[in-house]
Formats: sequence, C-alpha cells, structure tokens
Amino acid sequence: MILRQTRKRIGKARKKLNRFLAHIFWYNGNAAAKKTNIRISPSQRFSLEPSDEPAETARPAIKVVSEKPVLHKPQKTQNLLFTLHGVSKSYGYGKKGRLVVLDGINLRIVEGAITSIVGESGSGKSTLMHLIGTTDTVDSGEIYFRGTVPVHSLSPEEANVFRKYEVAFIMQEMNMITDLSVLANVMDPLMMCGVSWGLARKKALQSLDAVGIYNKRRSMVFNLSGGEKQRVAIARAMASDCSVILADEPTGSLDNVNSREVMELLRQANEKNGMSIVLITHEQRLAKMFSHYIVDLDFIKKRPFITNFHGVRADEFHIAV
Repeated sequence: MILRQTRKRIGKARKKLNRFLAHIFWYNGNAAAKKTNIRISPSQRFSLEPSDEPAETARPAIKVVSEKPVLHKPQKTQNLLFTLHGVSKSYGYGKKGRLVVLDGINLRIVEGAITSIVGESGSGKSTLMHLIGTTDTVDSGEIYFRGTVPVHSLSPEEANVFRKYEVAFIMQEMNMITDLSVLANVMDPLMMCGVSWGLARKKALQSLDAVGIYNKRRSMVFNLSGGEKQRVAIARAMASDCSVILADEPTGSLDNVNSREVMELLRQANEKNGMSIVLITHEQRLAKMFSHYIVDLDFIKKRPFITNFHGVRADEFHIAV
C-alpha cells in the first residue's frame, strides 16, 4: 500500500515538473524568436486535430519488396529548400596546414523531395549536412533557406531557433537518452519546443504507431535492437513536424532488410507528411530506389562553375561499379 501511494505521488510530481519545464522552454523559445528574423509560432507549428489514440496492438512489419517502390512526384518542385552559393569549408591541423573539405560548392535542394547526397568517404557529405543544418559554420559562401533565411550568417541564438522549428536530424548513432523510455525520447524534443505534456504524448504515440513500434513505447532504449532504435529516431523526427529531415547515414550500421525498412519509413514521411528529406549515404542502390534526386558530391566538387545544379533524377543516375 505504501509503495503504491509513493508511486502515485512520484507520478504526480513528475507531471508537475514536466509542465513547469514546458512553461520555461516555451518562454525561452519565444524570447529567442523575438530577437531573430525567423517568425515561427509554436502553437501553429504543433497544431494537431483531435483523434483517437492508436490501438494497443503491434503493427505488422513493413513489407519490403525487391523492386523499386513507386515514388510520388515531389511536392513544390518549383520552390528551393536550400540554395548554396560558393560554399567552402576547411579545417586546421596546425603545422600540417589546413584540410580543404568543400571548395566553392554550388547546389540547390528542391523542396518536397528526397535528395540523396552520395560520394566517397571523406568527400565532405557530412560536413555539407552540418553546414545546412547550422551545426557548423561556413568559411565563405552563402546558404539560404527557402530563398530568404541566410543560414550562413545566423547568430548562435538564431541558429538554435532555426534548428528547433525547421530541422530534424537522424544520425547513425541515433543520439538517444538510453536510460529513458522510447516514449520519453520522442516526447522530450517536443516539450523543449514548448509543446504541452499531453499534446507531446499524443504526437509521440501517433509517430511511434506510424513507424510500427507502438508496442515498444514503454521499453527502455538500451533494450532495443539497432533497427528499432533507428525507427525511434525516425518517429522523433516525424513528431517534430519540421520542414526538413537531415539524415546522416541512417542505414550505415543496419543489415539489408532493416536498411530497406528504414528507407521505406523515410519515403512515407516524405509522401504522407510532406517533409523534405536530405539523405547522406554511401549506398547508391538504396539512394537510387528511394530518392527523387541524387547529388554526387565528387561530381560537383570538380565542377564549381555549375550554378543551378539540383542533382540528377534517380532514374537517370548510373551506379558506380
């Protein structure tokens, strides 16, 4: 009896703490947004129509077919999500000089499409993703988001607001809190953006149901397999309702079956949720099957004079042997 009462008190205290933290994060997020040129209303970004809670049943596994899936036409193909002009990035190594990773890159990323960036190891794929995601800064050049937001010149405070409301990351390492449950890992980023506890829980449950691991919502992250962890990472990105998902080698540590299932989930996020996806990968066959456009970074690094390149259509891309 005493143990049961203690658990109830802990549960109530936890809910109060979550509401308090949500209020603090809401205030800080609004205060930061007022100082920037990015005008994003959290109440608009995270609006959700009322719906029934998903049934507590395990969703059947996604059927992976051998042939190429049917991709819908990219939405808003006339608009550009990111525009890069003469972007350069290098890293210093003391007496050994500087290592030039990107030099004068010109690239356009189409909104509403799945764009895969391929290239050899060390070609600068991940560096390019960090630059457009504002987790790193350019040495020279310009990067614009939807033609208006100067990503290359955002202050740290402005970049934080931009990442919070516009960009969702999926990394190879997943970057989850291992001693929290699956549900908590999906809810936490939403609450940090000012979403209430109840709404964050509803959105997290719907996202977990969409990726087929609703029945694992109470499991601890360290008890999940690699494929299940990557599904949680995708659910976390989908729940954020951001404009673009930046995925850095999301299938790098998975086997062929799980890799195809993860790519299928990303395709569904693009088709059903309308999220643009920029995918960093070295698996050209998967990129050709699930992408609308493929950018060979080695190709554009050798041709800096090309200024309006947005990638090759996937059906016209030739896989290197």
